[in-house]
Amino acid sequence: MAMEHQYTNLNVGLVLRLPGMADTPIGNLNMGVSGMTSKDENEIFFAVKGHLIPSHWSRNDIDRTVDSYVKRLWGNCERLPRTSERFKQAWGEKYGQEEIKR
Repeated sequence: MAMEHQYTNLNVGLVLRLPGMADTPIGNLNMGVSGMTSKDENEIFFAVKGHLIPSHWSRNDIDRTVDSYVKRLWGNCERLPRTSERFKQAWGEKYGQEEIKR
């Protein structure tokens, strides 16, 4: 049975706010995908690359890659179910059943 995940892509509007003046929009900042655990991130990465996220990667590298891979997998309904069992095995071998801190 597949587990359903719900993620939110956070696009934050940046506003220049000066005392006595109207707010001025200055662009958007993409904050990436929120609500994901390290295990979720690794599952997304595994579905594309076939291995877990390297331990030496920075938080920024992980966020950018996972955000890109979520977009890449969005319409591919078969990819995650096909890699689910192999991911569970790889995750269990490396981390057991525990979640790792972000």
